[in-house]
Amino acid sequence: MNNMNYIPFDPNAPARDKCGQEIKAGCFVIYGHALGRCAALKFGKILKITLKGSRYPHRPDIPEHHFSVIGVDEDNWKNPITYSLSKKGTLQFSDRMVVIPKSMLPQEVKVLLDQVNI
Repeated sequence: MNNMNYIPFDPNAPARDKCGQEIKAGCFVIYGHALGRCAALKFGKILKITLKGSRYPHRPDIPEHHFSVIGVDEDNWKNPITYSLSKKGTLQFSDRMVVIPKSMLPQEVKVLLDQVNI
């Protein structure tokens, strides 16, 4: 028997990042992604949050948040580094991102993400 304490999922509870901060549409995040054969971090903006059904048949009572996000690609092979918007993607794990204030974004990234409407 599993002795772990079960905490029922509350669909009205907000999604939380790795630090426990609330994730909302329009907020800025840092998240991990694959850069060739390496792991890297990417700046992004949350466009929409949806609640999907569970993908675990043994836990159908725990739905999952899906986050529509647009990120900023960095080409750091060039000097100076160039930035561009990536295509829209979906993140599934809120504990693998961190919400950051707009003031922490590099100026080039801030200009690009400000162009994105939610």
